Amino acid sequence: MDLITYLIPKPDYTIFLKNTPEIVFSRKPEISVDEIQRQIDLIEIHKGKFSKVLEFNTDKSAAEISRQIIKEVSHINVTRVRT
Repeated sequence: MDLITYLIPKPDYTIFLKNTPEIVFSRKPEISVDEIQRQIDLIEIHKGKFSKVLEFNTDKSAAEISRQIIKEVSHINVTRVRT
């Protein structure tokens, strides 16, 4: 498995859209609250293995979250180009 992860190109950013398991369940009831919590826990454990993890809480509209993501990624890219 390590060889595969070494050979696969890494993304520039990993975006983690997060909220409480109960809120996620209200939006996606086909997955149990326990399963959602399990997946969140796994993400929390493994997110350090990814570079440039950007976390956004999904307590706003999809349009607002999209604007936040674009703003953050743009800011990082401008900063990276200037250095």
